[in-house]
Amino acid sequence: MPDSPGSAVCYVGDQALACKNAKITMLWKGSHVTRQSESIGRRLPIFGVAVPGVEEEAALVGAGVTAQAQGGVGLGPGWADLPNGAFGTEDAADLITYEVQKKAVPDDVVEFTLAISYTSSGWAKAIIMPDGEGNNFIIQAQGRGSSASNGLYVGQTKKGQVLTFRKPKGFGIWYDVIQIGYLEGLDPGDRVMFTWQHD
Repeated sequence: MPDSPGSAVCYVGDQALACKNAKITMLWKGSHVTRQSESIGRRLPIFGVAVPGVEEEAALVGAGVTAQAQGGVGLGPGWADLPNGAFGTEDAADLITYEVQKKAVPDDVVEFTLAISYTSSGWAKAIIMPDGEGNNFIIQAQGRGSSASNGLYVGQTKKGQVLTFRKPKGFGIWYDVIQIGYLEGLDPGDRVMFTWQHD
């Protein structure tokens, strides 16, 4: 897929995906991720659900390719079907990788783990995990190499909710930086390991 102005080629697993609104290249080489980014001056939205009217994304999804959200930010439908991947947030400094581990927990739950990489700042990070029934749970890790986990019953992942990723910025004030949806694509017994690589 050729690179064109205002778009990017993003590599997630072995699939090349078209992205909009930024020039981003992500390459997986074993466990090593490289990322180059050039913003084109438009603030990227928080994503977690499909974007109506984005023709390029619709074409890729229709062709059976898993698309990232605009500008390489967030994850589009089908992300849970891939064994691993990477995405950015509305903060251009962020890079978060994920790995879907099959049959890692009992069959009646899906677990989410947040880990902070040794390549990050080490500041606290959090995921707000709603159960779809009016309750929110916080998965928070602080310090390089730390992690935290929590889970949902399988039926709770089918309620259309999103995971909200948060981090502190200036003066320690917490901000939402991305929302990830499409949790219904996860299978019973899946563990999703999100690792905040850079911030």
